Amino acid sequence: MTLLILASTQGFWEVLSEGLLVLEDPPGYRSLYGNISMFARTIFWMAGAALTVAGWVAVMKQLPF
Repeated sequence: MTLLILASTQGFWEVLSEGLLVLEDPPGYRSLYGNISMFARTIFWMAGAALTVAGWVAVMKQLPF
């Protein structure tokens, strides 16, 4: 459980930081990651989102409501 929460936190920060880069400087994002395939970027975004959601689900299942 602790490992899942730590991974979830890391996934959240990765998605948040990349999202802020996309929103603040789209041309900069394209120049930094233009040589990375769309498949790899999609896997990154999906993995980060999945880790984030998994952590929230695990925590919510532990709460007594």
